[in-house]
Amino acid sequence: MAPPRPVDSSAVAPILRVGADWVGLLPYAVLDPERHEVLYDRERQWWGERPEGVVATAEFAREAGLKIMVKPHLWIRGEGWVGEYAPVTEEGWHRWEATYTDYVVGLAVLADSLSVELFVVGTELDETVRTLGPHEGIVEVVEEEKVELVGISER
Repeated sequence: MAPPRPVDSSAVAPILRVGADWVGLLPYAVLDPERHEVLYDRERQWWGERPEGVVATAEFAREAGLKIMVKPHLWIRGEGWVGEYAPVTEEGWHRWEATYTDYVVGLAVLADSLSVELFVVGTELDETVRTLGPHEGIVEVVEEEKVELVGISER
């Protein structure tokens, strides 16, 4: 879980104490199921989930010798599991896909600039994968940005 407020490099000490080699950064976005929109980098979002928090946390991890995974993840507003999310209209699907792609590509570019070892997309998006396919459009856009996409997850 990302910290709500800025932290310093001492935040990685507990990770090192357990002998971990990796740290996972999960910059959450909010999925508004009524507007079919992925909302990211909002003022009300926790610091560690916004780009500046991801950058700072990655820098602390790198300085400590940890490898880094960035995995964009969605939290669905209201109740429900994001894996069951499915707009009922084509317009809803287009809106979701456009805003999710913007979110993922922005983080892919950021992750690439940080030289992270692993970038994963698509976690828990069961229904969207069944309907739209395995994130092929997102992969193409990420590749256009010259970012090496290392992992695609359906679960």
